[in-house]
Formats: sequence, C-alpha cells, structure tokens
Amino acid sequence: MDSADQTPVFACLTTPKATAYEFVDLFASHPELKYSYYYILPERLCDLLRRHGRPDWKPWIENERAITQLALRNTVGFQAGAPIQDVCLEAPQISPAFKKMFEESRAEWGHSVSFREYQAAQKPADSIVGYLGWLWTNPVFRGELQALDKEFGTFTDARPLPTPLPPQREPIAPENPLLKPESSPDRHSLAVGEFCRRWRLQAINGLMTVFPVAASVPSLMPEWDAALVEDRGIVVSHPDTTPIPDRDVLRRQRRESSMQSQAESPHLADWFRLCGGDKRGTNQITQYSRVYRLHHYMRVLFERHPEAVKRSGEFLGAVFGEYLAISDRTIKRDLALIGRRLGPQWQSRGI
Repeated sequence: MDSADQTPVFACLTTPKATAYEFVDLFASHPELKYSYYYILPERLCDLLRRHGRPDWKPWIENERAITQLALRNTVGFQAGAPIQDVCLEAPQISPAFKKMFEESRAEWGHSVSFREYQAAQKPADSIVGYLGWLWTNPVFRGELQALDKEFGTFTDARPLPTPLPPQREPIAPENPLLKPESSPDRHSLAVGEFCRRWRLQAINGLMTVFPVAASVPSLMPEWDAALVEDRGIVVSHPDTTPIPDRDVLRRQRRESSMQSQAESPHLADWFRLCGGDKRGTNQITQYSRVYRLHHYMRVLFERHPEAVKRSGEFLGAVFGEYLAISDRTIKRDLALIGRRLGPQWQSRGI
C-alpha cells in the first residue's frame, strides 16, 4: 500500500463528520494539516488512473477520489482550512458527447448561441489558461515566487494570502481630516502586490495556483483601473455620451498603449510574441493551456505518490491523453516542452 494511505488527510475520511463542509473544518483544525497545502485530483482523472493504472494503485486512487468527492465546486485544494478554487484547471469538454449535450440543452432552453459561437467565446479564456502554462514552466517566475516564500513564508502561514494592493497614485478627491488614515500595508503585502503587478496577476491563491489579470470592460472602478494601465496592461472606459471611435482607430490606439507597457516588461517578451495574433502564436498558446493542466496534475502525482508513478510513463501518457482529449504524440510534445523549460527532473521539484 502506498505510504500516502496513512497521511493525516486520508485519516480525516474515517470520521463520521466527513461531509463536504465539515471536512474543511477537520482539515483546518488538524495539527499536521492546518499549515499545509493539499491539492486534489479531479474525479474523472482518478477514474482514468484506475482504468489505465496497475492493480496496486487502487487503494490510493480510491482515497484520492474520496477526498475529491468531498470538495466543493471548482475546489482544487485546501490551505489553512480554506478551499482553493481555480476554474482554469478544469479540463476542456470538447468531446462529441459534450457537443451533443450542448445542442440538447440549447434546444430545451431555447438558447440562441451556437456551439461554434460557444467555442469562439472560449478563446479569451484559453489565452488566460495558456498564460498560466507559460508562467509555471518559466524558471524566472518560479524562482521569484520561491524567493517570496523564503523571505516571508508566503505559503507556510496559516493566515490568508495578502491581496495585491492597487498602485499608489494621487488621491482623486481631497482627504477628509475627520477620517482616520488606513494603516500602512506590511512588507509582505507590498511584496506580493509588486510580484503580482510584475507578472500580471490578480492574486496568488495557493502554492501551485495563481489568478492572472483578465480583461474587464467596462470598468466598475475606472479611476483605480486607470492607475493600473502603466503597470500591467490596458483598461478601456468609454462614456456612452461620446462617439465610439472607428474600430481600426480604436484597435491602433489600444495596441500603441499596450506596446508602451510591453516595452517596460522584458521578462514577458516571449509571451508577448505569442500574443501577436499569427497562427503559430495561437497554436503555442493552445499548447500552453494544455501544459498548465498537465504540469499541475503531474506534479501532484509525483509529489504524493512518487514510487507508484515514477516508472509509469506509458500509463500516464494514456491517462492524460484521454483526460485532455489529445493524442499520445501531443502528450509527448507537451512533456518535452516542459522538460526543455524546466529541466529533466521537473516532476520532483517544489515551487
């Protein structure tokens, strides 16, 4: 039996209180778990591991699956008793069965959106997931995140991770002398905020999960967001009382504004090149979106069950090929890309 079967996480399952919400409380109160991170494996991935894996894998797969069934929707792990959520880790459902289900739902509810339009609407989301794949296979990003953890204990504190602060600018309105000034942010919060601005992140929400900044137009806080333009991208807020510029003019203005921030961010130059709009860049972004999910769950498996999976490349290739709905050849290319960027022993590394 795998040694992980004896871990405190699995021991929590033996309690009669192991419902979805109470499991989180058990996790938070356990002396060995409350300061740690624990990432789950999706139920469908567990089923594929059981189908393709060796018979002696069954005990730990069943334990993993049981924990996953206790997790709340979109929960990918736990930290300090709080669920970690990341919709980007969910594998895309592009199978014929999903398309059929989409069309049946469309007919039943009278939706006007076609399946092709649905797929087109996913493209911006694909670029966000692709950026995550590029980040987590970027040695510079990982090195800076590791340094942040080493200096501040970012991932070993039981307290919630700091929320990035907006950049400091001149106040929009005169300060009210009757109001007490807010306390100054601590060094940890400032460091996390600077790290997030540098890497275009909305937040760090876990040891292996971060939230990229996403487009949001129009803005609910235009004054705040305008201050972010110089730091991490473009924000558009156009009043409805003025004419909308010609599409080509607006595109040119946005591109020129983007080029200014890109010129000041050489550490992101490789990613910017992929965002140029040509077919090669688009294909690479699609590959990085697969790499994000593949890299994350391979790391979870190798960190938790190294003895079971370290000599099971053929099995894992079949598992992830079916999970991500891609061929064995594509899986090999994706693994080769990770190896080129992080080195041959990437599975056994930490952050």
